[in-house]
Amino acid sequence: VSIYAGTSLKKKLYTVPYDIVTYDLSPEEAQIYKRNDRTPLPEDLKYEKKAIRILAKQAIVVYCINRISFTSDGILALPVNGLGKEYMVATSPNFATALQFLPAEVKITAPFDETSVVITLPEGSSTVSHDAKDGSFTVELDKGDVFAMMTKIPAIDISGAIITSNKPISVIAGHMCTYLPTFQYPACDYLVETMLPISAWGKVYHSVHYATIRK
Repeated sequence: VSIYAGTSLKKKLYTVPYDIVTYDLSPEEAQIYKRNDRTPLPEDLKYEKKAIRILAKQAIVVYCINRISFTSDGILALPVNGLGKEYMVATSPNFATALQFLPAEVKITAPFDETSVVITLPEGSSTVSHDAKDGSFTVELDKGDVFAMMTKIPAIDISGAIITSNKPISVIAGHMCTYLPTFQYPACDYLVETMLPISAWGKVYHSVHYATIRK
């Protein structure tokens, strides 16, 4: 298994069936930018050749964990053959005060050159650089590029944003630190999830009942 951060080979690992191997990337290697809850929000931007790429000679499963102070979350990384061309974003509303900026985030990664991505924000929503009232916008990506966008205005939610592309892409969405189920609870949690392409959606699901949450 070869692990690349951007264009740099960081590690080669060897494993056997039913074994588990791990590798830690530094924040500088694994993240396209670093910020805390008081740092100004970056513009919606393309980061060239910043994707993490994992290659294996045989089929493997990859889980990714992002650890930050007092909270963490993880994702199942989809293989390239499991990616799609149409996604709907699910995240949590932006939270901001005079001192804190806790945005929802979306990252789009291209495994192929000449990838054209069209993003349509839900009505009434916005990111740092784009507003739904201005219509859809297009981003051009090449292999290994990552496009990142965040919410800025308090209570704005970009859940329901539609992302389409001419070639398969990876879409990850989450929140820097949100309060669930409501803001009445005193601690926030980091959230991240791999978005499944709409082509992978189904019609029947089984869920778990939560005693105090009715919908």
